[in-house]
Amino acid sequence: MRVTANGVYNLTVYVRAVRGTTLTAELQSGDGGVVYAGAALGDVGYSEQEQDGWRKLHVLLHVPTAIALPPSGDGTGRLVLWLTEGGVSTATTPSTVWLGWVSLFPADAWRGRRNGLRPDLAEMVNAMRPGFVRFPGGSFVEGETLDTAFWWKRTVRQHSQCESSQCPLSWHSAGPR
Repeated sequence: MRVTANGVYNLTVYVRAVRGTTLTAELQSGDGGVVYAGAALGDVGYSEQEQDGWRKLHVLLHVPTAIALPPSGDGTGRLVLWLTEGGVSTATTPSTVWLGWVSLFPADAWRGRRNGLRPDLAEMVNAMRPGFVRFPGGSFVEGETLDTAFWWKRTVRQHSQCESSQCPLSWHSAGPR
C-alpha cells in the first residue's frame, strides 16, 4: 500500500482471542526496516457483551511529516499486526487470535467519506458523468437463485451489519462474522 508523509490512515479490525492480549499495528516499509506509524488498538480478550466474542477496534495511524519519504510516497508499505501481553511481544508464547475483518484506508478519501474511494480514481469516473456504475458486476450480482442474488439495498449500512452474498462459483462475500 502507498504510505505518504503526513498521511492519516483509518484502521478497523474485528478480532477475538482466547485470553486478554493487546493488538498493536504498524505501517512499515516493504522490508520492515522503517516504521512509519504505529499504535496499540487495545485489548482483544473475549467479551461476552460483544456479539460472538468479536471486538471491533479502531485507530488512526498518523505518519509524521518528518518521515523521509519521496513526494509520491512508499508504494511498498505494509501493515503489520502483533500481540503483546503486559507490553511484551507474544511472538514466543503460543496464543490463539481470530481476525474477522481488517480494513485500512487513507483518511483522505474522495469527498471525505470514511473508508471511501481513492480520490484520483473517483474523480476520473465522476468526470465521465456516467449514468450508472455497475459494481462489482458479473456473476457476483446474479446469484444462483433470487434468494442468493446480490441485493444492493442490503449493503447500504455498516459493513458489520451487511448480509452474506453467494455467487454461482460458491464463494461468499460476508461481514466480519
